[in-house]
Amino acid sequence: MTTETALVTLTVIVAVAIAMQAAVLWGIHRSIRAIAERIESLSTSVEQRIGPLSERTQEVLVSVRSAAEHFQSLQKDFAATSQIIHRRVVDLDKFLGEVTDSGRLQVARLQDLVETASATMEDTVSMVQRGLIAPLTEFSALLRGIRAALNFFVRGRGAKQAHQDEEMFI
Repeated sequence: MTTETALVTLTVIVAVAIAMQAAVLWGIHRSIRAIAERIESLSTSVEQRIGPLSERTQEVLVSVRSAAEHFQSLQKDFAATSQIIHRRVVDLDKFLGEVTDSGRLQVARLQDLVETASATMEDTVSMVQRGLIAPLTEFSALLRGIRAALNFFVRGRGAKQAHQDEEMFI
């Protein structure tokens, strides 16, 4: 083989290789184009499906934000109400403590008053007993004695009746 023949053979081989390479590249190009078209159609389909979902998600987010703001205002109101209730309970506790202390003081005063009145009543009863009833009893005994003496002189009764009167007196 001559150089020329070898050169032509090599050129044909290179041309066939280049043609095959071109055919493979054209096949790759077609495959990439088909993949791109498929991706484009999927992208369009996904956009069509995600579009309403995105809108709904936006609506939900708006609702959630509104609810969160409302919840925050409720939380602030609840905290303020809790503080007011706490202050009122503390005030009520102080008031009840003062009322309890005042009530105890009044009960102690009433107890002292009752004890003083009771002691005064006992003293008064004792004084009435000693000052009024004892002299009346003695006077009554003196009158009975005088009556018994008069009965004895007037009617002639014995000492037996006087003895019975003394037993009843005792």
